[in-house]
Order: sequence, then C-alpha cells, then structure tokens
Amino acid sequence: MSGFNHSTPSSKRLAVNSMPERWNIETLRLHLEMQIAHLHEKVDGKFFSRDKALELQAEANKIHFVQLNNEAARILKAAETTVSRDTWEGFQKEYQAYKASTERALTLAAGKASGVGMVTGLMFTAAGALIPVLIWFLSRPH
Repeated sequence: MSGFNHSTPSSKRLAVNSMPERWNIETLRLHLEMQIAHLHEKVDGKFFSRDKALELQAEANKIHFVQLNNEAARILKAAETTVSRDTWEGFQKEYQAYKASTERALTLAAGKASGVGMVTGLMFTAAGALIPVLIWFLSRPH
C-alpha cells in the first residue's frame, strides 16, 4: 500500500492522492479527513492570499488618498494666489469698457475745453475789434 502506515493507530496517515488497497471504515475516515484537511489548507491559503492582497491594496489606497489630499491642499493654496480664467476674462471685459468710456469722457472734456478756449478767444478778439469802434463812435460829436 502506497502512502498508508500500519505501524501505530495514532499515526495512521494517507497521502492526499493515495488510496489503500483495501477499504474499511477506518481507512475511509482517514482518507476523507485527509481530503478535507487538504481542502482546508487550499482554502486557508486562498484566504491568506486574499487577505494579503487586501492588505497591500489598503496600503496602496492609503498612500493614494494621502497624495490626493496633498493635491487638494496644493490646489487650494494655488487658488488663493491665482485668479481663474473666467474671472480674469470678465475683469478684462469690464476694464476695456471702463477704459473706453474714460477715453470718451476725456475726449469730450478736451473738446469742451478747446471749445471754451475758442469761444473765449473769439470773445476777446471781438471785444478787441469792437472797443476801438465803440470808442470812435462815442467820441464823435452828435
């Protein structure tokens, strides 16, 4: 018989894939116990492998989440010192509108100032021309 030990009752063992030449209740019990023990070892090994894989995945996730948290903190810090593109473009539109209206107002003010200056100059010129005529008219005998 391959893999079967008859020496002592306490050390009755069968190899996992071996079968005795003659079966009895005791050999059948030993054979089934060994098959069940072998299945338990396989299942325990698979559970151990699964548990180890889960531990490794949990550790990798922990590192990944720490990196994500650091990235979120970095983005928040950058957001404190920068302006978003939408905000910048909105500001530029408002600034250009303000600049155009200011330039129009300055152009109008300059035109008014030069218009007032022209009117003042015209008035002095007219007064300068009218004063001698008025003096001549008043000095003449009536």
